[in-house]
Amino acid sequence: MSDLSVVNLNHRPGTSALLFRGRNDPLPLVMADAKGRRARIWDIAPTLHCSIIGTCLSAAELRQFFIKLGDADARTASDHTLHSSGVRAAGKHDLVGKLLNKALDNRHEAVIRRFAKSSNATQVRALWQQAFETRRHSRRLLGGSHPSRDRSSAC
Repeated sequence: MSDLSVVNLNHRPGTSALLFRGRNDPLPLVMADAKGRRARIWDIAPTLHCSIIGTCLSAAELRQFFIKLGDADARTASDHTLHSSGVRAAGKHDLVGKLLNKALDNRHEAVIRRFAKSSNATQVRALWQQAFETRRHSRRLLGGSHPSRDRSSAC
């Protein structure tokens, strides 16, 4: 078993931690790291990957990312195709997923450092609210990877 624990306390062994939920259970949005590390992109519920990729990386950044990976079609691919490829990569804990996570970390390094100074859910929530009020949604979404976030809410 890994050092990741699932936010959903009603998880049944042998089922997908991110997809299983009882009729009245909230959908687990993030797998929590027992060591208190930030969640990686693949730890976040797949239902959020589209929003994260679409908000936190521009089409040009995605294009450059896939070109660097050697994707022959990346130069001429539509923005939608690049976005779809990014969303698929976000859910994979493989080399491409790790590189995508690194690209997100690099792109939003200052925001991540700001959220890293928070030591509890109240402080993280205050930063989320501040980001929301200033319409910096990508900052708010990346703050969702903080280990002290309130795991009962999406943002």
